[in-house]
Amino acid sequence: MASSFLTSYSRDSASSGSSEGEDDLWMDRDNKLNLSHRELDTDSFEVMIANIVTEEEEVVETRACKKINHLLATNNLLSTVPDIVSHLSNLTRLDFSNNSIKLVCDAITSLPSLTHLYLRNNQIADNDLPKDMIGMRNLRTLNLSGNRLTSFPPQILDISSLRNLFLGANCIKEISSSINRLRRLKLLYLGGNELNSLPSEIGELPFMQILLLSDNKLKKLPLSLCNLSRLQCLHLHQNKLTTLPHGLINMKSLSELSLRENPLVMRFIRDMEFQPSSLLEMAARSMKADKIPYNKEDLPLSLQMYLSMSHECVNPRCNGVYFDHRVEHVKFSDFCGKYKIPLLQYLCSPQCRDQLPEYADCDLEDADGLEEELRLKRVLLG
Repeated sequence: MASSFLTSYSRDSASSGSSEGEDDLWMDRDNKLNLSHRELDTDSFEVMIANIVTEEEEVVETRACKKINHLLATNNLLSTVPDIVSHLSNLTRLDFSNNSIKLVCDAITSLPSLTHLYLRNNQIADNDLPKDMIGMRNLRTLNLSGNRLTSFPPQILDISSLRNLFLGANCIKEISSSINRLRRLKLLYLGGNELNSLPSEIGELPFMQILLLSDNKLKKLPLSLCNLSRLQCLHLHQNKLTTLPHGLINMKSLSELSLRENPLVMRFIRDMEFQPSSLLEMAARSMKADKIPYNKEDLPLSLQMYLSMSHECVNPRCNGVYFDHRVEHVKFSDFCGKYKIPLLQYLCSPQCRDQLPEYADCDLEDADGLEEELRLKRVLLG
């Protein structure tokens, strides 16, 4: 599923270190060109691409296998996405993440086969994208996280083929009510923005499976959110939520819900934490934990009955028990934590809380095969 956030091909990025020779630029098996970590500015990048294009034209018969379909140019000094990329007409994946890009050329929209475009962690503002993106008819993944956007780019709404849209870590204050035009969207990442509310139209995305809204300023959610019949993962942590739509409990598809650091939850936890155990319960716990033997003649019948009412702690690593006092533990996904959670658990003490592993962000297309046994126990708070 979703993964921190959300980089869909970390495997490729890991292999994108600088190389010594020209031949090392090529990764022949997949027709990839790796120009990452080379301190290239826009001019030097254009020169290098121009030389490659010229070389291909001159020796097309012997090097036809090197038609580039995947270009990595991450971690450089580029200030623009230049027009020359349009000469690489076979591109399907293009990654300009971690540069200083302030302008994306219009020519990029003319790449007919482009399916994945990564512009993460640049300096792209509201007017720096192409004015018209309707020509990107095959684009499935667009990553604009970590830029300087203050509004939802309206031209994105013309990319009807989008499956995965990443707009996290910007300064977006409002989502367009026309979001329902992205009918095929499966993953929407809006974490780390300045959203106060969501349009009701967000509930009109029939294929939505992962919706990531953490670290915003949301005070309430539209009731229409419960209409997302395929929603599996909903991240709402670090917002200002005091209530949740009641229909959320009926969402049979939902398997991961993250709510930590919301007023709804923080008040709930505060109320629970300051309920000390009675002396009776403390003594009874000790008898059970230490397996102290006793006969019927040793204790009044009421105490014997009380000892028989102990409950085992749900933490598999703990052998403790509880009686009347328990820690009603709300167990959350950490930031994009990949595990399905019962929202409410009864533990014998706060020390029984254990954390499960986190996972990395990815495109939804790479996130199949989730474990069925980790399905969410749908118990809501508030």
